[in-house]
Amino acid sequence: MTLPATADVRGGIKNWGMLGNDVNGDCVCAATEHLEMVHNLATTSSWKKLLYRLGFKPPSTKFTLELYTEFLATLGEKPPETGINPEQWFPWLLTKGIITEWQAVALDAPSVQQALIDWKGCLIALMLTDHAYQYTFTKEPWEMLPGDVPDPKNGHAVALVSYNQTDYGVVTWGRMKSMTNEFAAAYPAGCVYGCWVFK
Repeated sequence: MTLPATADVRGGIKNWGMLGNDVNGDCVCAATEHLEMVHNLATTSSWKKLLYRLGFKPPSTKFTLELYTEFLATLGEKPPETGINPEQWFPWLLTKGIITEWQAVALDAPSVQQALIDWKGCLIALMLTDHAYQYTFTKEPWEMLPGDVPDPKNGHAVALVSYNQTDYGVVTWGRMKSMTNEFAAAYPAGCVYGCWVFK
């Protein structure tokens, strides 16, 4: 099957919300809930779809932080934490009945793009360059500049919700951000080192 040149699974969502990632939360938890918003658009009522599209009612920060706190307790930890591993997070969500299925995705572009279409978005883990980290809240895309290298100190997780011929669109810190294909190219050539999908 030939992949389309572009794909966008956002469904018109305007208000993503920080979901606690700006306080005591975690980017993996926030990205998971951002993807839940996308998943819910396919199954929820017309009224809720309208609310999402108008920018109301993202999943609550309270729920996301409670889930995060409960997960950390299984590790003997408390918020805030430096980050959690999706390979531990998704099996835990499965045992809680919050998700019904999950899997890792190969890091080649066709596999990631097909997964985005089939699963209505992906959670990706990446190491931001120092330059990209500084531009998290600006309009400039994350891109690889001469001399840039992914920095393990800048680990991050985002919800991947669109792609086109030059860029990927992700939700990070409650807003949309684009990153170039070169920036995303699988580590160590680029910054992305993990990709997961779930239902």
